Amino acid sequence: MRKFAFALLATSALMITAASAADLTIYPSSGVLPGMPSLYSRAHVWTGIYVGVNAGGAFGTFSANATSGPFTADLGSVNASGFIGGGQVGAQIQYQQFVYGVEGDFQASSQDHSDIFNVLGTPVTLSESMPWFATVRGRLGYAVDNLLFYGTGGLAIVDGKVSASALGLTASTEKSHIGWTAGGGIEWAFAPHWAAKAEYLYIDSGNIEIANAAGITVNGRIKDSIVRAGLNYYIFN
Repeated sequence: MRKFAFALLATSALMITAASAADLTIYPSSGVLPGMPSLYSRAHVWTGIYVGVNAGGAFGTFSANATSGPFTADLGSVNASGFIGGGQVGAQIQYQQFVYGVEGDFQASSQDHSDIFNVLGTPVTLSESMPWFATVRGRLGYAVDNLLFYGTGGLAIVDGKVSASALGLTASTEKSHIGWTAGGGIEWAFAPHWAAKAEYLYIDSGNIEIANAAGITVNGRIKDSIVRAGLNYYIFN
């Protein structure tokens, strides 16, 4: 009788175990559970085309020099700062932990500086500003899960404007020039398709010709540090 009871209990236990096993869900070996955001279940988080916006500040110097033949005179430099804001568009591809891409952006800038000089007893206001700039850069990054650390560099198109006002009259000139830029940043993918970034860029406009008259060429140069934060939306990641 005891042998029969023991066999009955053993059979019941096996049936319960089999039924429980049938209800179990077998998850993939990757360890990703159903319902988790797709962003973290993909190997190539940073592959895609993206568009975004950014804002920040510009801090740098405006300098000028005058050239006549082989002679150059330094006209001095001033510090200038202001706010910037604009948008960016880019494309990149991730291979293992490495991310390769290209990005272009356009920025409006309030960066300017003004001085008042006394010329033959007449006050003259001289203003220098950078109304806008744009960059086209390559990006090379290293991804750690949903964080991307990257360096960037390429071309910068810088717009420089100089104006002088005296006796109610104003004369101004505005020129743009292709210079260079380099920097780096960090990007954080915080949700599927969305990433926030913080970035630093150094920009050198090279010599921008402001005026050329009577054999004398006056060149301006802008050297800037750009600090900005942005938001990107990835279309195909």
